[in-house]
Amino acid sequence: MKIKAMHDAFVTEDGPALDAAHKEMGTNDLFKLNPVLLPSDIAAVKVRRKLDALVQLELAESAG
Repeated sequence: MKIKAMHDAFVTEDGPALDAAHKEMGTNDLFKLNPVLLPSDIAAVKVRRKLDALVQLELAESAG
């Protein structure tokens, strides 16, 4: 019962709000929006930027 209630809350409440926010963003790239970053965001941002750089490098290498 609790799991169904949590699932239903996400589907009927959180899901539509997240979908609307994503639509308003107009991009999948959060950093293109120049978000305000808090000090607690530093580690996650560094990892995300490093991962993006590695993906770009791999794409460039595979393109030849």
